[in-house]
Amino acid sequence: MKKSILVLSMLIGFSAIIFNSCSKSDTPATPVVTVAPPAVAGSWSRSNGTAIFSLVLNNDYSYSSSMSGAPIESGTYAIADTSITFNSTAGSSGCIGKPGKYGYTIIGTVLRFKMMSDSCVARYAGVIPGDWNKK
Repeated sequence: MKKSILVLSMLIGFSAIIFNSCSKSDTPATPVVTVAPPAVAGSWSRSNGTAIFSLVLNNDYSYSSSMSGAPIESGTYAIADTSITFNSTAGSSGCIGKPGKYGYTIIGTVLRFKMMSDSCVARYAGVIPGDWNKK
C-alpha cells in the first residue's frame, strides 16, 4: 500500500512537471520589429550659384554626394534624434575617416542642415550646411 501511494505520488508530481513545461515557455516571444526608412531618405539638391550639388540618402543609411554630376564622396550616415552624422568611406573630398555631425530639420520639401561638428573642411565649407530641396 505504501509502495502504491509512493508510486502514485511520483506519477502525479512527474505529470505536473511535464504539464507545466509544455504549457509555458521560458523564452519570451520574439517581437516583430520593423524599421521605417529615415525621414531624410531621398534625393536632394542645392545650388550655390556656380554648381549644383546632389545628395542621395538611401534607406539603408548609405549616402552619396556629387557636384554638377561629378562624385564628391560616399559613405554611411547615422541618425540620432535631430542630428545626422556622415561617415565618408570613399571619394575625393578628403573626408574619409572624418565624421561630420549636423543638426537637421525638414520643412515640407526642404531639408536644412546646420553644422554641429565637422573636421572635414570640404564638407562643411559649403557642401552640406544649408537648405536642400527634395528632387
